[in-house]
Amino acid sequence: AEALRGAAAAGGGGRAMRGAAGAGGEVLDLRYFVRRAKVLRQYRQLLCAARATERARGDGVGRDAAAQVRSEFRKYQAGVDRHMVAVLLRDGERQLDALRSLGGVQVPGSWKGSRDEDGADERGRVGNEWPWQRT
Repeated sequence: AEALRGAAAAGGGGRAMRGAAGAGGEVLDLRYFVRRAKVLRQYRQLLCAARATERARGDGVGRDAAAQVRSEFRKYQAGVDRHMVAVLLRDGERQLDALRSLGGVQVPGSWKGSRDEDGADERGRVGNEWPWQRT
């Protein structure tokens, strides 16, 4: 929950931002926009994981998690310093992992566990070594 706050803080909500200047008239640097993109990506991932948890479990846990994600992001939408954003983003990653494991959600695009019954790779990968290491 705490990590969710940082994401909203770095993102700033997007409403007060006009061009490259913040609400206070200060010029925003590239790092601001990179942090904002990370925050928005984490927000979307958390909501996606909450929906997937709700579909998998069906007991309201995912719905409660999504409500908590939204409320925490709104709580810190006005902004916090960049160090706090970094801490909250790290906490958010841990919470995202916990939420995914709670609902048994697999990470989309994950290469882990992608073997067929006969041991063949279902994604078509061939071999387990680098081509230049072959003798």
